[in-house]
Amino acid sequence: MPAADKALAWVDNYGDSDGDEFVEYERLSATGLVNQGWKDSPDAINFADGRLASSPIALCEVQGYVYAAWRARADIAEHLGDEATAERCNGKADKLKAAFNERFYVESTGCFALALDGSKRQVDSITSNIGHLLWTGIVEDDHAVAIAEHLVSPELFTGWGVRTLSSAMAAYNPMSYHNGSYGRTTPRSA
Repeated sequence: MPAADKALAWVDNYGDSDGDEFVEYERLSATGLVNQGWKDSPDAINFADGRLASSPIALCEVQGYVYAAWRARADIAEHLGDEATAERCNGKADKLKAAFNERFYVESTGCFALALDGSKRQVDSITSNIGHLLWTGIVEDDHAVAIAEHLVSPELFTGWGVRTLSSAMAAYNPMSYHNGSYGRTTPRSA
């Protein structure tokens, strides 16, 4: 438990450097990675029109991971009879979920933004990152169906796998690992 508590303390004290409820990253060295999520290519975090996002960047899936961590810690605390910690952690999770659904949901696309950029603008490209949101529970139930529909849409799902970036986005490139290619799975017809 000390390691879990230290990780969540890092989220509070360092991960959310501007106090907006979201964990962001920003390169602090000229030789460091520009993008510090699973899509770490320099051109991986872009708007629907192809413009690159500026840092600090709050990725959608990272918020889901943090939400799941707060909920898991609350569950452990409840199991151990530590109601004060359970209440505190559930409160953190509830607050993050509300802020996430308010700030990341893009009404015009019925999808969640890939990220918020340094100016807190929604990075509105449609990507496979939204799939991570489903298992974490951070999205409101009424939005979960829309996420699933996006993931199996012709723009994201090829029949062989889910593209990393929707083919409808300006930066889409089927040869780019983070801007369009897909993971190999069994084809839909198999």
